[in-house]
Amino acid sequence: MVNMAQSISFIAVICIILFPGTRTSDTSPTCSVIQGLPGLNGRDGRDGINGFKGDPALLFARGAIAGEKTFVTSGKELTYEQSNSICQKAGGQLASPKNSEENTAVLEVAQHYGLFPFLGITDIQTEGIFRYSDGKSLAYSNWSPGEPNQWGEEDCVEMQLNGIWNDKSCKEKRLIICEFQS
Repeated sequence: MVNMAQSISFIAVICIILFPGTRTSDTSPTCSVIQGLPGLNGRDGRDGINGFKGDPALLFARGAIAGEKTFVTSGKELTYEQSNSICQKAGGQLASPKNSEENTAVLEVAQHYGLFPFLGITDIQTEGIFRYSDGKSLAYSNWSPGEPNQWGEEDCVEMQLNGIWNDKSCKEKRLIICEFQS
């Protein structure tokens, strides 16, 4: 069962999916279920049908589309590892721009919240060689001048609010933006 409210411009999208494996089939963001999130108890009538505790639900409040990818966020900030895990459980991955159009889509979502997001790019496998989270070499980059500088333990990549990338500690908390294939 999918309940969806979508603005005409696709800027505000709210997806709540109540059954595992359900995916949307139109141009709205792909939403999947994260098992174990508590459901909400509501009242019949104006506030909706009663939910049952334990119903899995995932809320994506904002999104942007670039090519065949959809980028969505819940507006929450977590560490790289936590963010990566949430995106994978939802059936996607952390935003991993592979061209300027995708970079701009991620930037639009980040600018709405005024928060830097983590990208699905690290040098955890091989120090000094940044790769996408699937291990593939970067097809596109938008590093700030002098970056990556490896200052301290900076194995992850954040996007600043001008779209430029900076290497950052994976233990910092950054905006979660997940990427899904349309």
